Amino acid sequence: MKKFGTIAIFLLVLSVSCTTITKDMNLNVEFSNFPELIAGNGQQNQPGLAGPITGVISDYLIIAGGSNFPDSLPWHGGTKTYYDQVYYVNTNNIDSGWKISTKKLNEPLAYSACVTVDNKIICVGGENQDGPTSRIIMISKHAHDFDFQEQTKLPFAVSNAGIANIDSKIYIAGGTGVNGALSSFYCADITTDSMHWSRLPEIPLPLSHAVVVNQWDGSEQCIYVLGGRNKTSELTEFFSAVWKYSPAKNKWTKCGEITKGENEPFALTAGTGVAVGENSILLFGGDHGTLFNKTEDFINRILKENETEKKSELVKQKNSHLQNHPGFDRVILIYNTLTNVCQQMGTLPHAAQLTTTAVKNDNNIFIPSGEVKPGIRTPEVTCLKVSKSRH
Repeated sequence: MKKFGTIAIFLLVLSVSCTTITKDMNLNVEFSNFPELIAGNGQQNQPGLAGPITGVISDYLIIAGGSNFPDSLPWHGGTKTYYDQVYYVNTNNIDSGWKISTKKLNEPLAYSACVTVDNKIICVGGENQDGPTSRIIMISKHAHDFDFQEQTKLPFAVSNAGIANIDSKIYIAGGTGVNGALSSFYCADITTDSMHWSRLPEIPLPLSHAVVVNQWDGSEQCIYVLGGRNKTSELTEFFSAVWKYSPAKNKWTKCGEITKGENEPFALTAGTGVAVGENSILLFGGDHGTLFNKTEDFINRILKENETEKKSELVKQKNSHLQNHPGFDRVILIYNTLTNVCQQMGTLPHAAQLTTTAVKNDNNIFIPSGEVKPGIRTPEVTCLKVSKSRH
């Protein structure tokens, strides 16, 4: 495989205890080429998918469902279309290319919260043309194809939620409900015959599009919620806070901030992230809200404007703003769960992929498809390998 390059990440890890122990960790992040997602059945090309279901089962990377605008850009009247097809590729033999499963999802679906546990992909909620759903699907592999089993529904419909697991328990955090962002937090054990959803203390504020992972904080495995956003007024608020849920204490605490140089809070949403090493969380790109809010401002002014010519001019300005969008922030950040310090470690070598889920499989990280500009998807799959370097 052709390699884009390597980013060396030097992380100083300080353990917080009566006797402070200092340890240097040197991580390499190596980017490699990976086959683009192929066109679906009945398609001439693959524009890419936002909000796809993703995961790795038995070394097969899966991309399922998702949405895009196949006919035209959304500000030109394009129709948002949802899909039910399932694509897969053997990560140990990528030269064999992507395949399309003979099986399909039970319905078109995008923006589910998905996590791989015990060689199964758990997909919680999501949405389609009918709005958000409370359905839960467990995807497993049998022989040469995949199996889709319905599980106990959530007590509410949600899309764009975050999800993580600690052992066999999965935790679903926030998301977008029928009336906006949610602060709900639930867990269930996937080993039981019928999932029972337990309501846990709510996140201290409603949010969606956050990065949610589990990582060790020096005492226990915790659930971390990083960034996110919420629309409570004319302009959406974007968050930089890092929240931590302690299962032992059954409570949330604000443990840090996402920062990008000079320790200034840096709001970030809709990007991807994974836990790496013993105490680190990698974040890959995101939307910090400035251009998003500008789009909202145009929309608000258009709605309030009564004069036809002025309204038409505002529409042209909005469309030009969206057409010339430079893409999302390509920043690579690393957050340490012992020191609660966030540092910038470089930039992605290509457009940041948003509204998708990064998948970690051993030392490999895959960022499949997603959105690279408003309304524009990509068929590309980013492949990274994280490893420790020897001094």
